[in-house]
Amino acid sequence: MKKSPRRTWAEFLRLLGEAMARDLDEQPDTWKTLMGCVPDDVSVLRVLDVVAWNRGGRTGEHTSEPADLSDNPEK
Repeated sequence: MKKSPRRTWAEFLRLLGEAMARDLDEQPDTWKTLMGCVPDDVSVLRVLDVVAWNRGGRTGEHTSEPADLSDNPEK
């Protein structure tokens, strides 16, 4: 989804939800495989979040360390 300065937050969140649902629906085997790599208490939405964060166009420091998928990472 491309940035748009004219898009409202409400529209952005609706489009984001639709895109997330589409990603989950169109690739069930991929998500099933990925879910086999994480602890049982991690949701598929959390896995999608981590994948999107690591593959997205974020800026800042990048690391080769695997992402922590837990909802309560050890500090």
